[in-house]
Amino acid sequence: MELDRSEKVALSYALGQAITGVFCRRVLSVTHLMHVDRYGQRFGVNFGATRNRPDLIGRRSTGWIVAEAKGRSNGMEANLRTKLEAQKRAIASIDGHPPELALGCVASFPSKLNSMFLNVFDPVEDEPDSIRIRIDLDRFLLAYYEPFVAAVDAGQRADAPDGYIASEIGPLGLSVGLRESIYGAAKQRIVGSDGLRTIVDAALVDLPESALGDGTYVRVGWDDALTTGDRYEEGSG
Repeated sequence: MELDRSEKVALSYALGQAITGVFCRRVLSVTHLMHVDRYGQRFGVNFGATRNRPDLIGRRSTGWIVAEAKGRSNGMEANLRTKLEAQKRAIASIDGHPPELALGCVASFPSKLNSMFLNVFDPVEDEPDSIRIRIDLDRFLLAYYEPFVAAVDAGQRADAPDGYIASEIGPLGLSVGLRESIYGAAKQRIVGSDGLRTIVDAALVDLPESALGDGTYVRVGWDDALTTGDRYEEGSG
């Protein structure tokens, strides 16, 4: 409540993206959710002249979903739903099939509730200038897992469940890991003929309870940092 405007904008964006991801994973069983631009930039995809496209694209066992994420530090404005519906239905089809779901998600803080609230909308019709995109599933998975491979390679090796490789990322109190078979395949960029997809599907069977549904492993150790009191020393400024 005490943040300045620029801080609120940054935090609202992060919350909108994060809570949309949580909703898609827990409510819709989406195992792989990624920013559309991550795939587009990684493989030079041309989306055409329109910039009216959703933030996120994801995959679950029954098909693809697209989602537009927003965050607001106050309540959701009245006209935001209309804007969201235009963006999330801007993708008419993926590999020749319409997305199974197209969502608009808004994480906000209505003054009367004194808590965070999530609105989720699902339109029924396409935009007139909606686009059709082809996504190679192996390349989608490669773009999805590459940041995790980079995180594991950047840190110091840490404890992880059997069959996982993990690293602690510097002073952040953060450990990031990945199923070893997925780590090896993504690092070697095994794509084509469903090579990476086959490896990922096999790796996501019988996951340990401490791992996420996409085969990643994330742990934080922020208790000490959060409970440490501020300290002032004479002469330290």
